[in-house]
Amino acid sequence: MTWRNLLLLPFTLILMAAPAAAQTASQSIKADTTASVRDTAYDATSVQQFLTVCNNNAQQCGLEISTALLDKLDARNATSVCMANGHYEKPVVTWLKDHSDSWSMPTEDGIYAAFKSLYPCT
Repeated sequence: MTWRNLLLLPFTLILMAAPAAAQTASQSIKADTTASVRDTAYDATSVQQFLTVCNNNAQQCGLEISTALLDKLDARNATSVCMANGHYEKPVVTWLKDHSDSWSMPTEDGIYAAFKSLYPCT
């Protein structure tokens, strides 16, 4: 084997492996997209739907809870909430589960109701 062939060998191996890696990545992305489009916390239109998604993917719930809080606090005439720490996802979900009267509410309204009840500024 000549020195030129030795220099080209790594590049050849990379080019041979690239199509297989691209196909595997493409299949992985398609599978992930299909799963997330079906059951995302952002698509939940009611607290009850949101809680169903939370049972399947708690991480998605945390992101939606944070987004809902920021959206509601940015609204005119918003009620302040006072949290002692940043660990609020589990108490909010527990509060929503315990208050069936919130289940028919729009998701962000229910989440904000939980925050106002759990973390009032006194």
